[in-house]
Amino acid sequence: MQVVTQGYDHDGAVHEGQPFVISAEYHNESDHASGPFQVTFVVDGHSHHAIEVHDAGARESQWAQWPADGIVAGVHYVRVGFAHMHHESEHQGEAYDQEFHVAAAPVTAAGQDGRGEDELATGYVNAQLGTLRQWQYALLDFDKVMVSQTQAATHPDFAGAVVKMFQDKVLGYALGAIPGAAHADLVFGALKAVVEAGEKAKAASVSVALRDFYHQHLATMSEMDKHLVHAQEHFAPQMRGKAASLVADGKADEYLAFRAGLIALHDDAVARLQAGSLDAYVDALSAQWMNQSIKQPRYEVAIHIRILQSDLSVLGFKIDGPDGDKLTEHLGAQSGGINLWTLAVPRSIAYYGHDGQYPAGWVHLDQTNRLIDTPAEQGLSPGHREVYARLHAQGHLIAHGAGS
Repeated sequence: MQVVTQGYDHDGAVHEGQPFVISAEYHNESDHASGPFQVTFVVDGHSHHAIEVHDAGARESQWAQWPADGIVAGVHYVRVGFAHMHHESEHQGEAYDQEFHVAAAPVTAAGQDGRGEDELATGYVNAQLGTLRQWQYALLDFDKVMVSQTQAATHPDFAGAVVKMFQDKVLGYALGAIPGAAHADLVFGALKAVVEAGEKAKAASVSVALRDFYHQHLATMSEMDKHLVHAQEHFAPQMRGKAASLVADGKADEYLAFRAGLIALHDDAVARLQAGSLDAYVDALSAQWMNQSIKQPRYEVAIHIRILQSDLSVLGFKIDGPDGDKLTEHLGAQSGGINLWTLAVPRSIAYYGHDGQYPAGWVHLDQTNRLIDTPAEQGLSPGHREVYARLHAQGHLIAHGAGS
């Protein structure tokens, strides 16, 4: 299945508050028609819609489209699946998850946004500092699960993934997405330190011992923290002075580009701060750590989960791979529990009867919660598709402690 999100503007981007369309292309691989069914759309786990499909011919591809209402700026997720299938019932409950980004509403004139340069600059620095510190705390927290032998080895895949997360979740819009017309006017002061931190993180991700990469990355974060603390007092006057200079010089277009960039910078930083948390960052780091040791996702798993078939409650879980025991204990101790459903790693879920003694079958999931239907599941796991459909509808697997 292919899932596409597109706005109605000339550039096709999805902008805050504006309508957009979610398109899904599906393919009938069988040699007979599918009969009627529904293509379902769920945005951010709560906005539901279904498209009625009369029929999909043998070996035929079709598109389903949902014109959706506008949503706020930030990162969002859409889940596309199938329902009410009769001839292709084995696909019942299958779903595909797609991340998409909604840009802040474009500002074409200063008068369309009442926020002053001081407010925008101060809000950006405070939000960026809050996100940075969440990331620092997550790195320090995750460091507790790695033993000295692990830290002495090179883990280039993990280091590269950490840098990518840092760029996306911590730096965000500041790292290269500022419009060219505003770039020279915005990339200085506190913002310059943010961009330079991204370059240092890239340099630190080469094949060195994980301990050395960690120390370099944390040192960069500490340096960036100092710049942002300093900027809490100085960045707003810099932005106010630059805006006043552009207006005084009669550079109206440059001022509008500068202001639009500052608005987007502020709104992106606030959205990232609201979307992140210490536990969310630790979970993301943990998933990257587990995935580095998975070479064949169809046959290998990172987490073994035990649940009751009756109510899908978690009996326990165990993590394979480097430092798996410590990571199992660490994630199991999270306040409020760990959601094993949202960890983007291959998982094996054994479901048990009421006594919890012997598994009745297994469900094997990939990193995106799609069912891996191996011959072993088909032969040894009666009802595994029904259990998978229930798990998918539930949308969570909360474990309070690792269990036994």
